[in-house]
Amino acid sequence: MRLERSADGVHYRSADPLRTPSWQGGAMKLTWRKIEGLECPAGKKDALVFDEEQRGLAVRVTAGGGKTYLAQYTLAGRKRRVPLGAVTAISLDAARKATAAILGEVA
Repeated sequence: MRLERSADGVHYRSADPLRTPSWQGGAMKLTWRKIEGLECPAGKKDALVFDEEQRGLAVRVTAGGGKTYLAQYTLAGRKRRVPLGAVTAISLDAARKATAAILGEVA
C-alpha cells in the first residue's frame, strides 16, 4: 500500500492505484469548485472525502447526489461522526470552524 499524489493534488492510499479513483478514501484541499465536482463511485452507497486543511472535516457524497459536511474524531478507540449540514446550507469556512470547535471540545 502506498500514498501518492495525483495530477490534481489529491492524496490517495491504494494497493492498486489504477482501481481506486484519485480522491476516494483520501484527502484533498476542499474548495467549493472541487466539492461541486465530487461524485459517488458507481456501485457505492456513499463516499467520504477529507479536507487537507482542517483535520477531521469531510464531505459525504451519496449515490443520490447529496453532499454533507461532517466532523470525524476518535474517542476511546471508536470513530465518531458529527453531521454539520448540507454543503448548500453552510459555507466551507463555517464547516471548518465548526470542526475545529468540535475537535477542541473532544481534546
